[in-house]
Amino acid sequence: MNRHDSSSPISYEDFLRAATMFQDGAMSPEELEQFDKSLQQSPELRRWFIEFQEQSATLAECFRGQAVHGIDRIDADADSLSSAPQRTKKVSDTGWDTPLGTPGSQRTLAWAAVAVALAACVLVAFLPGKSSRQIPEHDAVMTYAEQASWGGAADQWPVDGRYLTRSDSYRLDSGSIRLRLNSGAIVSVAAPASFRIVGPESIDLLAGKMTARTSGNRTDLVIRAGDLEIRDSETAFGVTATTDGDVDLAVFDGDVSVRVTDDVDPPSEQMVVEGSALASYRSAGRTTKIPYEPGKYQDIWPLALGIDEASSIVDFVPPGPDVSLSSLAHNHKMFLVPEKLNHHVSRPADLKLVLPGQTWPSSPTQKFRVTPKQSVSSYLLMYKPQTSNFGSRQTLSGSISFQHPILGIAVTGDQLRNSDQPFGIDDLDYKAFRGRHLEDVDTEFGSLPADSITISDDGRQLYFSLHVGALTDHLRVLVDDSESPASDAP
Repeated sequence: MNRHDSSSPISYEDFLRAATMFQDGAMSPEELEQFDKSLQQSPELRRWFIEFQEQSATLAECFRGQAVHGIDRIDADADSLSSAPQRTKKVSDTGWDTPLGTPGSQRTLAWAAVAVALAACVLVAFLPGKSSRQIPEHDAVMTYAEQASWGGAADQWPVDGRYLTRSDSYRLDSGSIRLRLNSGAIVSVAAPASFRIVGPESIDLLAGKMTARTSGNRTDLVIRAGDLEIRDSETAFGVTATTDGDVDLAVFDGDVSVRVTDDVDPPSEQMVVEGSALASYRSAGRTTKIPYEPGKYQDIWPLALGIDEASSIVDFVPPGPDVSLSSLAHNHKMFLVPEKLNHHVSRPADLKLVLPGQTWPSSPTQKFRVTPKQSVSSYLLMYKPQTSNFGSRQTLSGSISFQHPILGIAVTGDQLRNSDQPFGIDDLDYKAFRGRHLEDVDTEFGSLPADSITISDDGRQLYFSLHVGALTDHLRVLVDDSESPASDAP
């Protein structure tokens, strides 16, 4: 592809190399600063950047609903190059050192080849005389798949690559998936695992690891694992089962009702509260309290939260009541904290936010009203370096992809304060965080560049470049969770 615009300081090919480095997190702080300034100064570069990120995300989404087999080979072929000597090319007029033949760039080329084949398939699907297929009967739909492959015969895989039906037993041999049951419950599963869909609100976990979240809005979930029956409404938890019938349960939020199904008749029932865990050993025929260790679910809990992908620099704060946000600090990590999930405000909230399709601070924030009818999930992103003092400079860049569209993002001090009450954690004192906003201009006598964020046009991707000296960067992301299940297509 060859295109060049007089308003762009570099060619499109050089831009693609630099954007790939950004996406792979391969830029040095100096290169990142130069890239950030170029985006702010050139409208054409910003447009290319948004197109590049949206096309990457769209390509990934097209494959998530299918059992993935060929992708492993693509990744393996690209990764095999990592042992070879790496060469770099200086991108003209930018100062960026761009690796040639890196795993990331080779993987991008491999995906590009797949994209050509995919485009051909899409064209065939829309030829005259071709009618869209009817959605099959199902009790759950797969809304995300990462490197997923299914065991057993093809007729034991999800229908059309994404629809799951009751009574069938599914075996996930590799990867991870997210399911939305017809009841509205969200479940994420990590391989190796086997499970059975019992109904629109019920799953039998035969073996493996699973996390679940319900909204409480007429949403119920029953998971059976070993001798345990777990009933959940407006809560979140993780459960692990072995083929021997041993089970352990960790409750992330709310209270979960648990009963041992082979107990006396009627079975005894107990409540497991947030921040607690228990185990059931089939050989012992009883449950026992165990240490609460949510970290074992950190690989799939973000999926249940509605986070599809995030750069490696993003750390998810373990769910539970005992996390001290003020103690979270890292020079090279950003922390993501779920605040309120599937939340309905009691009255309309008028806010000023960065909206989809905007790059801040080059675009001003806009007025936005959140109504009680909307189901909104809020996420706090925190960047607080350990070496936080005047004169120091720490830089982070990356991206986060959400399952549902972003409504808007609060970035300034006033915007964060105005959204604390309706969307923040109820018992958290946000005033304890000093200078928690993003900066729209260079600060510290010009030594600290302005922060910048971009939201894709469809609202599902956030790209950020943050620079911190003596203070802390916070931004609050409000996501629209009021979409219908039909909009969850992978």
